[in-house]
Amino acid sequence: MNEVLKDVQDLNKTKRELVKKIKQLEKEHERFIDLNNDLNNFVHSISHDLKSPISHLKGLIDILFLSEVSEKDVQLRNLIFDSLHNLQTRVEDLSILGTIAGKEGYASIDFQDIMKDVKFDLQDQIKTSNANIVEDFTAAPNMFFSKKNLRSILYNLVCNAIKYTAPGVTPHVTVTTERLRNKTVVIKVTDNGIGIKEEDKNKIFQMYKRLSHHVDGKGVGLSLVKRIVENAEGKIEVKSEVGVGTTFRVFLEG
Repeated sequence: MNEVLKDVQDLNKTKRELVKKIKQLEKEHERFIDLNNDLNNFVHSISHDLKSPISHLKGLIDILFLSEVSEKDVQLRNLIFDSLHNLQTRVEDLSILGTIAGKEGYASIDFQDIMKDVKFDLQDQIKTSNANIVEDFTAAPNMFFSKKNLRSILYNLVCNAIKYTAPGVTPHVTVTTERLRNKTVVIKVTDNGIGIKEEDKNKIFQMYKRLSHHVDGKGVGLSLVKRIVENAEGKIEVKSEVGVGTTFRVFLEG
């Protein structure tokens, strides 16, 4: 009888401890939601505030080059516009980072169209590095997803594939898609870059984390990709070998 009573007391004690733990977890969850909302609002506010100055700069540069100018001035104007376009793209990425949610804006998206847009934005990097980009979307030519988010995924993965190439090596990037039996679409981006150490694979998705400082960047791209993918209830995998290259595989329902 005493043993039964002891068991009941132990059970009640365990129950009280579990209830206490659950309440603690609920408070931590609420705190996380509040912090996440604050971060989203901050990022969205900053990105919104930056859009207007960029537009004004474009207008001022147009006015500056209204009169007759030399061919060299035209080239300078184009270079300035390219830089502003890249800055605008980064601001839009930050805006996406602050507003990623649900399935708002989903539509049937053609991968070939998205890649055409991505390569246009990366034309300077592609030309400078003489990058060779091979695409094959035969197995899954399209998917149902957010156009701006899908563009951000491909832009950042392809951009990194070009940037993180060993000096003197021509970047070779392969972008393919496939559709699994459960309707999941797999986007695969493979490069012949410098590779990632095994112990650094999780670090590459951290905000503002840069493992290689010989290339330009702020360490936002892969963090943005991971957040887009996880908010869409997908997953991203990375396989890499130092000195050989890296493959990213993104799994999305679409």
